[in-house]
Amino acid sequence: LKKSSLGNLNWTPRPKAIVDARSNDAGIELDDATAAYTHALLWYFTDDERYARKSVEILNAWSAKLTDHVSNDRQKELVAGWCGSIFPLAGEILRASYPKWSRGEIKQFSTMLNRAFLPHLLPGNPTYNGNWELTMINALMCIGVFNDDQATFNRGVFLWRKRVPAYFYLTTDGSTPKRPYGTDSLKADGEINKYWFKPNVFFDGLCQETLRDYGRHLQEGLSPAINSAEIAYHQGIDLYGENAKRIMATMEFHADLSLIHISEPTRP
Repeated sequence: LKKSSLGNLNWTPRPKAIVDARSNDAGIELDDATAAYTHALLWYFTDDERYARKSVEILNAWSAKLTDHVSNDRQKELVAGWCGSIFPLAGEILRASYPKWSRGEIKQFSTMLNRAFLPHLLPGNPTYNGNWELTMINALMCIGVFNDDQATFNRGVFLWRKRVPAYFYLTTDGSTPKRPYGTDSLKADGEINKYWFKPNVFFDGLCQETLRDYGRHLQEGLSPAINSAEIAYHQGIDLYGENAKRIMATMEFHADLSLIHISEPTRP
């Protein structure tokens, strides 16, 4: 982490009042959120207060300025999910371990999460690819825990329980996968088959985005699904146990694919 640019003590935050999710703003916000988390971790593990101060500097800069995420489509939900899953992690570490982050600054940060993130996350998004909504779910649970907001946390848990069975397939679901919660547009078998990128066969561990690309988007769905289950576990809810066979089948199948992928020589 110390060798990473994100852990550099000379990092300078670049907060925006409005993040245009279809512009470079999204990358800037994501980098700053990740840098805040990186410095918070470095503070926790090294006891070097400079890292705590830098993390606080980043969080305070954004919470003093950011009011909303915008786009002419629903991309703002995804960016709010990405950054809303990371900013609170830094905040949680600092609040628990760095008393110089003042109550007023913490309140300002909490207000930013409610103002600029939650409106885009709470509705969910059943019709887009599953990594999208799972990222939003992860952010809901992170924000719910940080803000001690039971309703927001519960919303994340509810949507997780609906989306995970509709994202990772088991043959016990039937001849076709479970339908995403909250939409009537994917009811027909032909529609759901297209939504799953037209697999020739459904089998245990197949993911809704496996045939899209089992690298990037599959990982962007699996990661927030597991991150959310871990958060819930620390809050006394065993989402892992509820879907153990489903999660394990998905992880084992895609781990095999990933090992094959990285062992093959690069081809033009």
